[in-house]
Amino acid sequence: MASSCSFIPDSLLARWKNAQAAQQLQERERRIKHHLDLAAKGPLRQTFAENPVRQKESTSSPLGRESQSKKRPWEDTIG
Repeated sequence: MASSCSFIPDSLLARWKNAQAAQQLQERERRIKHHLDLAAKGPLRQTFAENPVRQKESTSSPLGRESQSKKRPWEDTIG
């Protein structure tokens, strides 16, 4: 393998490339760890449109029927 610079041995270039690759891997691992640390500190993000834990409200309540039957519920309060 001929190097572009004749005065630098191939073994030195190979070691330099290995060191660069190792440094890039360490930086990648550091960034991933930092990202996971930040994610662990905050609240969980909602990833669904509706809360599956919340019980659905029934529309058979008296207030639900009253508001559905009247088109203008505020007219009761106008004198």
